Amino acid sequence: MKSLSLYKFRAPDLKYFVSLLIITVIILVLCQSYFEINQSTVQVRPAESLLYSGEVNTVNVLKGGWQEFMKKDYHLFVHKSFIDLRQGVFGETAVVITTGILRGRAFYEFNVNCKLYYEGEWITKRAALGQVPRSWRLEFTGWQSVHILCPISKVGPYPSQLILEDTKTLERVFLPVEIAESGSYNLIACVPIVYGNFNSEALIEWFELQRFFGVQKISMHVWKVSKENWEIFSYYKAQGLLDFYNLDTPYNITYTFEKNKSRAPAKPYFLEVLYSTDLTECMLRNYLRSTYIMVMDLDEVLVPKKVNNYHELLNKFKEYDTINFQMKNFDITCNFMIPDETHYFFKRPYKEIIAAGKESLLPAKSIHKALKCLMFLQHNCVRPSKPYKKQMISSDEVVLRHYRKRGRCVQSRRHFVEDRSLNRFSPNITERLTIVKAKLLHSGKKQIGYA
Repeated sequence: MKSLSLYKFRAPDLKYFVSLLIITVIILVLCQSYFEINQSTVQVRPAESLLYSGEVNTVNVLKGGWQEFMKKDYHLFVHKSFIDLRQGVFGETAVVITTGILRGRAFYEFNVNCKLYYEGEWITKRAALGQVPRSWRLEFTGWQSVHILCPISKVGPYPSQLILEDTKTLERVFLPVEIAESGSYNLIACVPIVYGNFNSEALIEWFELQRFFGVQKISMHVWKVSKENWEIFSYYKAQGLLDFYNLDTPYNITYTFEKNKSRAPAKPYFLEVLYSTDLTECMLRNYLRSTYIMVMDLDEVLVPKKVNNYHELLNKFKEYDTINFQMKNFDITCNFMIPDETHYFFKRPYKEIIAAGKESLLPAKSIHKALKCLMFLQHNCVRPSKPYKKQMISSDEVVLRHYRKRGRCVQSRRHFVEDRSLNRFSPNITERLTIVKAKLLHSGKKQIGYA
């Protein structure tokens, strides 16, 4: 009998062994990925403590926080409820709209009642589900945005509390009903969820440019930002320009700060699930106090080329309900700069050229009439079925500038074009930038995050 050490594999045996080893490794990798994904979704934050004192009187609710609802067949979280009075958006009936996210197969039957509290009286209505197409489920997560609609009268009084009840399982969630903010603005910017570590100089310039071009109020949720960035947000909140809120999440999300502040951080998949809910809530909070809602990231600026500000631009295209701005190339912050320029954005006029045909892969930024947009899917507005006019604005009218690099920096200058469209607004804007930076970045012991 041959010893094991002297045994030689025949070619078919060796081929079979290698194939089996490769298949085993692939299975282990897939199992690990599946475990990590499901681990992220099952570490659920407990719902807020809710005290129910009987339907004949009132529901006492501690405001805020995600709540689990319909846990048996589906995984559904609900977040906030708003009164939506917009004419014709959901037919002739106003609604209380509750934002949420869903993981699971599509609903074939949605058997949920709305119990609405009106000044000492509960009224029951049948709920409807606003569900986005399956294609909008986020990659590797299976989650998608949903909206639960409860019909109400357009004429007050309006409900102050809401109970959603599954008619089969009798599961319930309790939510306060919010109404949109009051005010009189022409343009408010909704910024998608803000996270990571931004260059403080660039962050200040972003806020000042938005104000310079005509944004009257900025609204955003903040999740895991640096102390230096938080102090800048607090400054602009005190100035009356910014409304910002802490983002609460329905599950735990792991995130590591990007050390390079000029590089855009990777988006955690399970954070991206909440983008549509975040922007929809921003719109529902602001549709009564602003004619237009702009969706813009914290590292992007629209620079008008033929007009002086956004109000003149909107007046020029006022016949449209939505105007989109396609980003055909984007700025980088890592290689080529103008050494004699003082400010961050002016130092970086070079834009990387994108190969022809790939422009459509980049997301279009947009401005919408607030009364015409149902909800958001990322930067895109879901519109009512009635006639709706939209227009793509060319780069001859507006330049969309991006100030953080998405990927690796290329080394050759021939891959870039120079754009000086911002320079025509100097020195008006640069004088303001110098004053604010002196106050925030160079004030001795109070200096914050200059990088």
